[in-house]
Amino acid sequence: MKLEDVEHSWSLLADQLESFISRWQAGGSVPKLGEFLPREPAALRRMVLVELIKVDLEFRWQHRNLPKRIEEYANEFEELTDSQGVPCDLIYEEFHVRRLSGKDPHPDEFIERFPQQATKLARLLPVESSTESTCLFIRNESKEVEVGQTLDDFHLMCKLGTGAFATVFLARQESMQRLVALKVSGDKGMEPQTLAQLDHPHIVRVYDQRRLPERGLRLLYMQYVSGGTLQDVVRFLKGTPPDERTGKQFLQAIDESLAKRGEAPPVYSDWRRALAAASWPEVNCQLGSQLAAALHYAQRRGVLHRDIKPANVLISADAAPKLADFNISYSSLVEGNTPAAYFGGSLAYMSPEQLEACNPTHARSPEELDGRSDLYSLAVMLWELLHGERPFQDERIGADWGETLEKMSERRHQGVSLLAVSPADRLTRELTRVLQVGLDPNPDQRWQDGSEMAAQLQLCMNPRAQQLLNPPVRNWRRMVRMFPLSVLIMAVAFPNFLASGLNIWYNKQNIIEVQLPERATDFVISTIVINLAAYPLGMILVGWLAWPVTRTVRQLVLGKVVAHDVSAATRRLSLRLGLYVALLGIAAWILCAFAFPVSFNLQGGQMDLTVFAYFLSTLTACGFMAAAYPFFYAVLLAVEVFYPALMERNVSTFEDREQLCQLGRQAGFFLMIAGGVPMMSIAVLILTGLQNSMVLGILSFVGLMGLGISFFVYRRIQGDVAALLSLAKSNQLGGLLIEDSQF
Repeated sequence: MKLEDVEHSWSLLADQLESFISRWQAGGSVPKLGEFLPREPAALRRMVLVELIKVDLEFRWQHRNLPKRIEEYANEFEELTDSQGVPCDLIYEEFHVRRLSGKDPHPDEFIERFPQQATKLARLLPVESSTESTCLFIRNESKEVEVGQTLDDFHLMCKLGTGAFATVFLARQESMQRLVALKVSGDKGMEPQTLAQLDHPHIVRVYDQRRLPERGLRLLYMQYVSGGTLQDVVRFLKGTPPDERTGKQFLQAIDESLAKRGEAPPVYSDWRRALAAASWPEVNCQLGSQLAAALHYAQRRGVLHRDIKPANVLISADAAPKLADFNISYSSLVEGNTPAAYFGGSLAYMSPEQLEACNPTHARSPEELDGRSDLYSLAVMLWELLHGERPFQDERIGADWGETLEKMSERRHQGVSLLAVSPADRLTRELTRVLQVGLDPNPDQRWQDGSEMAAQLQLCMNPRAQQLLNPPVRNWRRMVRMFPLSVLIMAVAFPNFLASGLNIWYNKQNIIEVQLPERATDFVISTIVINLAAYPLGMILVGWLAWPVTRTVRQLVLGKVVAHDVSAATRRLSLRLGLYVALLGIAAWILCAFAFPVSFNLQGGQMDLTVFAYFLSTLTACGFMAAAYPFFYAVLLAVEVFYPALMERNVSTFEDREQLCQLGRQAGFFLMIAGGVPMMSIAVLILTGLQNSMVLGILSFVGLMGLGISFFVYRRIQGDVAALLSLAKSNQLGGLLIEDSQF
């Protein structure tokens, strides 16, 4: 079934129900159900019939004292009964309206009347607890209110929107002489108490409420948001292919809504200017991260929205989104509010567990839902905004309410098909991946809170950080994570091996062969003994220092759970590995500089102080160079492999910000060592009269090559650090991890 057909079916259902309700409210003769039934298709006709009967039951039992039982409807309409009998939600509805009318029915009566559904009815029909209607269509009790009227302190200027529960007007509050958005609804629900707890830039701000008990109305007045809704944006862009949409068109949709109300866009707005230059995926990332942050804020305060959809996202004149319409929300902090109260939502955007909780034939209860259900709905909405259609397009009207919900839930449990989605650009692919996680049918596999989803959406716009945190499957970083300790030890040992070879060659050419040719054998023996002792000991110390980090990285790769405090400690240690390795290297080379003459002397004869000074200076110089190169390699592994692997999905780099900045400064210092020490050594050799041009040439070549490699790695490290710091900055400024209402 095409999306247009589905929308037409739901629209037809709503129109028929509204017409039927209007006929009942007009008084006079009892309306006939058959006059409001479509002829075909059969499934839609049966669905409309079931919902009409629910409304008919309410008016007959509660308002007109014309009771009628389900069996009478079944005799009148043969299509009402199928192989499974009469729909259970219809039986439940009779029980519900009879209880509300004071008849106090007992569940056993219905089990005896409908034995075929005895098992389901035994669970559905409570004895002591309150019941809720299963009607798809909720009457909007504010429809008699019109523009131009004055309600209490409010003069209604124009209608901003109408929903299932309420009508929203632009109104002037006479006592305060200000414009407000006035939501007129039936006097029921806990929305004012829920919204009163929330003070967030991306949640519409509620001022107060008034009650009109004589009319059964509630007036909720709130911040006037003039840029329309996200649904207006969806309509405006409907004819534009997703790959041709831009941030400028998003602003045009908002400006069109402003023009309809006789308002102009703000003259100066940094946010609007940024959006005007943004691509469509960037707009989606920004809107999504702001709304996810708002949901995180609400969820931290025990508030679930339960009806996330484009029509419930208001847009301000400067293009900032604001969550609205908490009419069916649930707050654990509001006395008397329960998850089941006014439970509902918009089917197309519901999570599978919310659809199951709405289904009277399913065992899931509203109490089982949590904030991950809202995030699922947000992911559906963002998917529609990004790709031009919702991820699930087969919401066919079933033969009855329970069957329809069951089919929709089953479709969502199958997951999202990416066959029809082939994003060309990197950002769209990454954003689709984030939304795919948000649409996972298993809540445990989704983003676990709004801050986590918001951080991932922000990460999409940071390709370098994205590559660090989520490397491709076939990538050297993933290979290193499999063998982290081995790779680190090799990265540290390799430049030390090269420095040792250069040092041995130079000392043999310019010290031993020139001044002590008779002790060439002693030189070889001392070199072998010291290196055989120093390298194993050095690698053991490096392994000991890095073991907590590499072990934790390995555990994460193997899918093991790591405690938060362990992850945080090893994450910070990974940023210090480069400095520890460098200091260890310098210390080892200086110790070897003193150990060499001792070993040399033990073989017979004293080493001249001048010769000892030469050995000490060359070993120390090589030690500084050998310390600089391992520093860069260890830091590169830390920022590109270890640190990103140790970052938990919902942890920002904000807590490590100072350490990352310090790491950048340390890299600059060691770059000076990598370039300065070789040049200084060559200058000293020239000043002391070294005439061997080959030695000077080799030293110059090695020094320049080492400096070039170090500079390349230095620039890469600086870019990685900047990418990680940008995450911290966006999280801090964007308020992604919110502890209070301030950004």
